[in-house]
Amino acid sequence: MAEKNQGVTYRFIENRWTKVDFTEVSSHPHDHRPPVLLVHGQPGCGTRWGSLPEVLNSKFNVFSYDRPGWGKNRTRAKNVNENAALLEDVVENLRKFLGTTPIVVAYSYGGAIAVSSLTNNPSKYASVLLIAPAISTLAINRYDRILTYPILGSVVSLVTSLFSTKYVGSSLLDIVQSTRSLRIEGINLLQELSQMPSRDLSNVKVSILSGTADFVTPPESIYDGANKYSITSIEWINGGSHLLPWKNSESILSFALRTLSL
Repeated sequence: MAEKNQGVTYRFIENRWTKVDFTEVSSHPHDHRPPVLLVHGQPGCGTRWGSLPEVLNSKFNVFSYDRPGWGKNRTRAKNVNENAALLEDVVENLRKFLGTTPIVVAYSYGGAIAVSSLTNNPSKYASVLLIAPAISTLAINRYDRILTYPILGSVVSLVTSLFSTKYVGSSLLDIVQSTRSLRIEGINLLQELSQMPSRDLSNVKVSILSGTADFVTPPESIYDGANKYSITSIEWINGGSHLLPWKNSESILSFALRTLSL
């Protein structure tokens, strides 16, 4: 079953995350809210989005999942292309489960995964909202390059994980897994962003929301990536940092409602 490869898929019900059992389609009452699938960044996992799920829950049926190497998915971290294929599996499972294709909301590194999938299989998606996406080589900074160093990269990844427990969990296993996964994905991304092919996505419903004060995926990287993929819909949060899901969740909801004309 696909879910075994993906780890755990979650549904946000009554202000908490609940594991989705895709075999129990008939036991779930129909929900008239449009479904949204959250794709997390790095470090991160499917159940640690701050207030964003609660805010989106007012208008959307919210789902999320753990990518390989994060959260309860204890398999080894994958590269962007492998993650793109897994994202397609999650979307397909949800489509069968719900009877409709979910709206994908992909954040940071998750944005690279969503765009990678879109370039190969645009018909798989109804709408994709990219939040501060890493879709350009201009998003690669000194920190990313340090991760490639054998010893220093491991130390930096560990320190990052220790200070990122709100995104990955606070248990020793969570921190160890994050340390390993962050470095694996970071090393892969340096090469993968430059190798991702250009593709005209102007006929696909793709929109970007980013912050003007984002130093992880700075404005120049957003414009460069948007140009590479012919994405014309870009909105900015003035003074917004890279932590939009945690600091600007209401703005993300407003952005989604405007973009989707809901």
